[in-house]
Amino acid sequence: MEYWNRLPGWLQQGVIGIGLFLAGAVLAFGYSYRPLHGALVWEVEQLETRLDERNRELLELSDQLAQHRSNAESRIDPETLAQVERELEQTQRVLAKAEKDVAYLKTKRKNAEASASKWRSRYEALRDAAAPAPAAPAPSDAA
Repeated sequence: MEYWNRLPGWLQQGVIGIGLFLAGAVLAFGYSYRPLHGALVWEVEQLETRLDERNRELLELSDQLAQHRSNAESRIDPETLAQVERELEQTQRVLAKAEKDVAYLKTKRKNAEASASKWRSRYEALRDAAAPAPAAPAPSDAA
């Protein structure tokens, strides 16, 4: 302390002022650093929480969107459905006509077979019944 007492008064006051200024600066920094740093940490945590919630919402929405897209892809277009129904009706008409033609041809074949059988039996009956024709009289030499 003797050294301190030997310094001039104005220098003592200057050193005390600088010391008080530095002590105040350290106290002010310490006083404001913790609340500001704590507020910053709190704000970062809040923003991270909100970001996580938004990411979850986005994942749910993307899942819903993918499901809706798959449903839309599996859904049949009304124009395509109408065209397929028209083609089905046309195919059914053609099929009914073909079945009708088949039935007609079966009947015609059955009639043709019956007629062929009748004519075959008549032919065989006539062939078996036909006796040899009498021999023609020999030409006489009467001239």
